[in-house]
Amino acid sequence: SFQMEVNHLQITPLLRKNSFPSARKFSGLDFRKEFKGSVLERKAKNQRRGIISSILGRFTDWTGISRKPSKRLNAVSDSLSCDLLCPIDEFPCEILLEIFAKLDRTTVIRCREVCSKWKNIIEDANVLRQTLLKPKTLSRLCIRGVPKKESGGKRMIEMRWIDYDTQSCKAILLPIPLNVNASPLFFAFSQFQIQRIVIQDLSFTDDIVHFLRMNLHYCPSLSPVQLTLSNLDFGTAKSLTLHHLLAVVGKTLEVLEIQSVYGIRPLDFTDAHVSQLDATKVRRLVVDKIRLSGCTSRSLLLGDDSLRLFISANNFPTLVLDRCNVTTGVVCDYSHSWLDSAQYDEEAVHRHQVCTVKRCHRVNAAHFEEECSKRRLNCRRSSVTRTTTVYNIQSEHGHDEFTFALFPVPVEDSKKEEGLPHLN
Repeated sequence: SFQMEVNHLQITPLLRKNSFPSARKFSGLDFRKEFKGSVLERKAKNQRRGIISSILGRFTDWTGISRKPSKRLNAVSDSLSCDLLCPIDEFPCEILLEIFAKLDRTTVIRCREVCSKWKNIIEDANVLRQTLLKPKTLSRLCIRGVPKKESGGKRMIEMRWIDYDTQSCKAILLPIPLNVNASPLFFAFSQFQIQRIVIQDLSFTDDIVHFLRMNLHYCPSLSPVQLTLSNLDFGTAKSLTLHHLLAVVGKTLEVLEIQSVYGIRPLDFTDAHVSQLDATKVRRLVVDKIRLSGCTSRSLLLGDDSLRLFISANNFPTLVLDRCNVTTGVVCDYSHSWLDSAQYDEEAVHRHQVCTVKRCHRVNAAHFEEECSKRRLNCRRSSVTRTTTVYNIQSEHGHDEFTFALFPVPVEDSKKEEGLPHLN
């Protein structure tokens, strides 16, 4: 009878509980949707709070407060317990500042990226700037244009910080056009004292100069000794573009190099630009491999006034002048003045100087030898090739030597030069 009653009962089969009901409708299981908002996600977030937990550890060690959670906290949910254990947003700024002061420089810079509150505290704290965030000497700041093959077809520039002492460098990419009204790099520039600035492989525009000037303004002590402009397109530059850059860095420069630039016009680099430098500090002035844009003038308006400026300052830097407006007579005066200064300078150790003149229409070999004989200088040719003539010049009773290298004007330019008067 019991067996008959069992046969009449409708017993439902036992089914395993499906943890993901959505999987019944779809053949594939989207675990990301089920993971979002779950306990697993909250645990994963807690693991990414390494910086906050380390800061809390230092804070509790400093104050003596225990970090062990009570039994009551274990009963609450994970999200609520996380907020109770890490009330980092409720810490007063004074306490956070005391915590940051006990960290090292690298950790403080990383803490700046946690939240806006920490960022403002670190950037505005004078105590940290005087201790942990003292400015470091940066050997070289390189700004270059990135080829489109390397940037995925986008126009970008690379800004690279190089430190010779630690043999390290860091780089960031910035899109073109630059946002000249924003200053996202002011904290980085406020940490460095830049020694050398190199700008290369891009179009030299007002936006580039304005962006650089704006960020250099945040340097605590801006005194670069070298400025190099290499492989730049001056086609979109104005006559005041380089003036604006030299107005910021010119007075401390010892080396100024402008080489392999194209599209440059006569007014883009003149005697007025050289006058922005401190004539007593310059050790090297290079204007080389110049490609002028289509214009009637075949030389830059950089001429005798610059040489006279160095002569009056009794400072004679190494010169490389390509397609400039210097004359033979003033070049001889420059060499003669250096020989006189070296003769009477008893503390001078380096008694050899070099001046290279390339493709300058107002300087020629025959006239140079004639001017040297007028000044009673011993001028002899040490090397003569088809493209170069090298002279070794000495005073009448001196042992110091001035080397003058002359690259003549190309043949195609010499024919055009015949109709122009020589102003010596």
